[in-house]
Amino acid sequence: MHTTLKTVIGAAVLTMSTASFADVSVMKTDNYKAVDKVFQQVDQKYGAKNVLAVFDIDNTILTTGESDLGGDIWYQWQTGKLDVKPKSDQKVSCLYSDTLALLFELMPMKTTEDGAVELLKSLNNRGQTVMALSSRSPMYRVATERELHSHKFDFSKNALAPAGSTVAPTYAKTFKRPTEYKHGVALTTGTNKGDYLEYILDTTGRKFDAIVFVDDGERNIEAMKKKFSSSKYKSMDVRLVNYTKVIDDRIKQNGTVLTQEQADKMADDWDKLVNTLNSIYPERARGCLAR
Repeated sequence: MHTTLKTVIGAAVLTMSTASFADVSVMKTDNYKAVDKVFQQVDQKYGAKNVLAVFDIDNTILTTGESDLGGDIWYQWQTGKLDVKPKSDQKVSCLYSDTLALLFELMPMKTTEDGAVELLKSLNNRGQTVMALSSRSPMYRVATERELHSHKFDFSKNALAPAGSTVAPTYAKTFKRPTEYKHGVALTTGTNKGDYLEYILDTTGRKFDAIVFVDDGERNIEAMKKKFSSSKYKSMDVRLVNYTKVIDDRIKQNGTVLTQEQADKMADDWDKLVNTLNSIYPERARGCLAR
């Protein structure tokens, strides 16, 4: 009798514990065909208009072209996140206030794969709510939207708008760092993406049966998993997709994300750019572009 009671109580506790968490799943993929299948599954189950689609930008839908300078790999190298570290004379000055802004303005980007463009077009045609959620700063909005538009990524058509409205306003809020949501594109200056998505959902008053979040960064996937595993979202189906194509391709080609030769090439490219700019605008040589 005692054993049976313990079993019943244990089962009840397990049921309560399970019920207090959202249905959050994580998958890795290196292609947008697999991402498309995720959307097909949730859209069929809940209806497209009841599913929120959230995409990162760098190395998820857009990546660098022929030069790595200014891209996400360059940024990770500059900030010491890769096995290859920048030498003391290879570290740039004024990384956030000047250098990134300059490089984003100059840098042409390309799509990670054609499937990314086709998927977003398909989601827009279904009337699905879509948004971009990037760690870039609002300071880089003009350059960011220029590259999105040039590659036919439209996040404004079915942007996340307040409940009962079809017009998405601009939301600017400073957490520890400034953030801005505009034209369906959230630029968050490295703010925790789980915290930011919760903020924008609360601010707009929107509720969805499911969210599909696509991002190349494992840290961002973990931030979303932690946030949306809470009891607050227990009725929501959350699919987190870690898109790995850019990194996988580099490892397949070079055996690593970044070789020393590639790092030295980025440093040389930066020196050439700085020398050219300083020769044309010598006043810059007294500021962040001093060499």
